[in-house]
Amino acid sequence: MRRFARLILRNQRGNAAAETVLLLPLLTVLLFGGMEFGHFYWTEHQVIKAVRDGARFAGRQGFDDFDCSAVTDAGVEAAIQKVTRTGFVSGNNPEIDGSDNPLVRDWSDDSTVTVSVECISGEDFSGSGIYKDFTESVLNDESGEFEDESIAKKVIVSAEVDYPALFGGFAFLDFLEGYQLTASAESPVMGF
Repeated sequence: MRRFARLILRNQRGNAAAETVLLLPLLTVLLFGGMEFGHFYWTEHQVIKAVRDGARFAGRQGFDDFDCSAVTDAGVEAAIQKVTRTGFVSGNNPEIDGSDNPLVRDWSDDSTVTVSVECISGEDFSGSGIYKDFTESVLNDESGEFEDESIAKKVIVSAEVDYPALFGGFAFLDFLEGYQLTASAESPVMGF
């Protein structure tokens, strides 16, 4: 009996196969998990870059396209949303210039991009440079009278996008399905 036990313990013909069977699920999780998280961070970067580009584009629109609460021209707002989502200003031929291809897969709706405007009063900046001639009547709390005050406008572009998972069908990666990527960027309105 002892001789039989020693023979079984020394026999190593199936060790490699048994070790492979034990490690294969862990290696599969590491491989696909690493790919999914890399795609997640790349997609998040694309959304952040998109809102920055949208804010830069919005900042170069005319002063008259914005008031202190919103965008006054619906066409300008639609163009800002389109640039943020696709990276292109609407072209004549979307099939050639790629203006209908979103920067992030499945980002098909411009309404996920929000454009808002804030005004900054003369106390917060010098009221010089490109803003020196822009004034607005503001109610003075102490005197109760309207006074002209230098203002600057700041446009804020925000986006909320559903994350398009690479491997959403795998049970261990289902928690990423439906995750929202959000980003926001701002730019002064320069009116160029």
